[in-house]
Amino acid sequence: MRRKLQECVPPWISPFHVCKSFAAGLGAAAVYSLLRFLLAYFQVYSQLWERDWRTGNMVLREDAQMTPFGELLFPALLGFAVAAAVMLCLAAFYYGSFSRGSHSLYLMRRLPDRWELARRCLCLPFAGFLLAAAAAALFSLAFFALYRLVTPPQCLPFY
Repeated sequence: MRRKLQECVPPWISPFHVCKSFAAGLGAAAVYSLLRFLLAYFQVYSQLWERDWRTGNMVLREDAQMTPFGELLFPALLGFAVAAAVMLCLAAFYYGSFSRGSHSLYLMRRLPDRWELARRCLCLPFAGFLLAAAAAALFSLAFFALYRLVTPPQCLPFY
C-alpha cells in the first residue's frame, strides 16, 4: 500500500501527509456543511410556527411556506467545493514542482512509461476530487431526506 501511494505523488512529497491533510480538510468541510444546513433549516422551520394565544401551544401558520431546498443546500456545500478546488490546485502544484530546481520534468518525459508524470501529478488529486464530490452527494441526499421528512407536507414548495 505504501509503495502504491508513493507512486501517486512526486518522489519528494509524502503521500501520507497529503492524505492526512485532505482527510482533515474533508472533515472540516463535513462539519461546516452539517452545521450550516441544520442552522439554516431549523431557523426557517421555526418561522413556520406561531404561538396560539388561547392555548399557548405552537401551531402551524396558515400561510406557512418552506424555503426551497436548493436555497438551503448550496451554501452548505461550499466546504466540499473548496476541498475539490484545493485538489485541482494540488495537481497544478505537483506538475509545477517538476520544473523547479533540477528541472526533473525533462527526465520524467524521457522515462519508458509515458504516463509516469501524469500518474504522479493527477492520481491523488483526482481521487481527492472524486471523494469530495461523493461526500457532497451523500450529504445532499441526507439533507434532502431530512428536508422532506421533517417539513410538514403542506409547507413544502411545489417544484
